[in-house]
Amino acid sequence: MKKKFNILFLSENFLKKYSFLSEKKNISLNKKWKLIDLLIKFPMRNEYSLKDLIKIIEPIKPRLYSISSSPKAHENVIHITVSRHRFQLNGKTVYGHCSDFLSKLKIGDELFFFIYKNKIFKLPNSDKNIILIGPGTGIAPFRSFLYEREATKAPGKNWLFFGNQNFDTDFLYKTEIINWKKKGILYRVILSFSRDQEKKIYVQDKIWINRIEFFSWIKNGAYVYVCGNKIPMSVDVEKMISRVIEEVGKCNSKLFIKKMKKEGRYLKDVY
Repeated sequence: MKKKFNILFLSENFLKKYSFLSEKKNISLNKKWKLIDLLIKFPMRNEYSLKDLIKIIEPIKPRLYSISSSPKAHENVIHITVSRHRFQLNGKTVYGHCSDFLSKLKIGDELFFFIYKNKIFKLPNSDKNIILIGPGTGIAPFRSFLYEREATKAPGKNWLFFGNQNFDTDFLYKTEIINWKKKGILYRVILSFSRDQEKKIYVQDKIWINRIEFFSWIKNGAYVYVCGNKIPMSVDVEKMISRVIEEVGKCNSKLFIKKMKKEGRYLKDVY
């Protein structure tokens, strides 16, 4: 059975290149264009052919997902944590190309993938304390970290900040997280479900609530990991960490964070 795929929208870089082939030059770079619509609205000049068009078409960029399993706990198996991306465009619901494709796979379907090694975003020595900040599917690598630390009986403490919209529907890996807390694998778990109350509360707000202990941890060498949406989540989280450093630690936050990054104690995997 053939699968139905979403048509990809053209990049701004492609639109700029195509403008040189087109009869008209006033192509809107801010609009989402499908290739067929672009060719109809802005046909190519007669001196150009299909070969010229093919030369500027860009390959589909690979989608990189964090592995959420541990080789020590899940031998010969790879887990990923994917949310089907959904957004509105011109009054219609549109889905992300890769997440939509993955959501439609059935048991037994085959797919091709490659493993991209992230040599920076990894666990420190087993005795080091770590703070994991992963809202939504940002939990993915931290699930891997926690399984790894459980399997290796790492003595370092693990503190997890997890957030999503609703407790009842969006608490990813709820059973595992609760069990890790009971077994002591997780020293602390701080949850934030933004839509469960009138005023939205995010993980950065919970960092502020726990600011005294948070600063104590990073002052004493804890590693901080942030995974999830680059904007606005990771930006807001870093702003809050800076505030904690300034107001609790009475330190220059720029110098403090710069030192942490240099020591490899502040790491981000954001998208």
